Amino acid sequence: MKETKIYPLLKNALLLSLLYVGLQIVLGVILGIVILLMNASEDFRLAGTIFISFVSFLVPVSIGFQKSKCTFSEVFRIKNTGINVCISVFITALGLILVISEIDNFVNYIFPVPLYFKNIFDKVLTTDDVISTVLLVVVLPGICEELFFRGLLLTGLSKKYKSYAAILISALLFGFVHLNPWQFVSAFIIGIYLAWLCLKTGSIFLCMFVHFMNNGIYLYVVKKGVHLKGFNTNFKYPVEFQNLWVDLAGIVLLFSGIALTVLFLRNKNQVSADS
Repeated sequence: MKETKIYPLLKNALLLSLLYVGLQIVLGVILGIVILLMNASEDFRLAGTIFISFVSFLVPVSIGFQKSKCTFSEVFRIKNTGINVCISVFITALGLILVISEIDNFVNYIFPVPLYFKNIFDKVLTTDDVISTVLLVVVLPGICEELFFRGLLLTGLSKKYKSYAAILISALLFGFVHLNPWQFVSAFIIGIYLAWLCLKTGSIFLCMFVHFMNNGIYLYVVKKGVHLKGFNTNFKYPVEFQNLWVDLAGIVLLFSGIALTVLFLRNKNQVSADS
């Protein structure tokens, strides 16, 4: 019997991630040159950035999906999980957002963010074009990055390697493509949870939901100037840490939500087995 080819494996996943990053860099340089030559408007810059984000995702995913020779539902898991699991994931996401916010504070404390990097973030987040900002910061990453990392890459990796290895590899690549050490740690951590969630529930929609929550809350806090000591401070300097009760609340919500997810999935599987 002919062995079914598994794609992507580790080397393929790395190459696809490099293609993802390479397209962003090359297209970004081209956009920058065009903006300088044309003295283009802010709207043009935003539209160009959105275009780059979409193309950088579409090309490697299209190549990878074609090479995988799998159906859409096999690569991009769309299993229905039920309302209980959705609620537990919501609880987990709240805790994860609080915990990651404090982790970002520690990373920023140890490795202060350069002013030029902070200015890049501020330029994107403080623009008056709300629709473009939401599309660029929340919608596109939530959909495209999940389809790429928790869809295409995780599916192939989990067929070849043990679950923990597939989760770690996909999370490392997810951190890598952010192209900076200040986002790597938080992206790696949330990448571990999202990969675990996708494998455990079989639902990429839940991963998108968590991604939307994380980026959406961050964007809202920055744009509205909501002040909760140390929470999502957008690389503020000097670093301001969260109150201890916020950290504890985040940890409790995070692990309670994960425990509930496991419990609800176990009960659901038991019901299915008894039916």
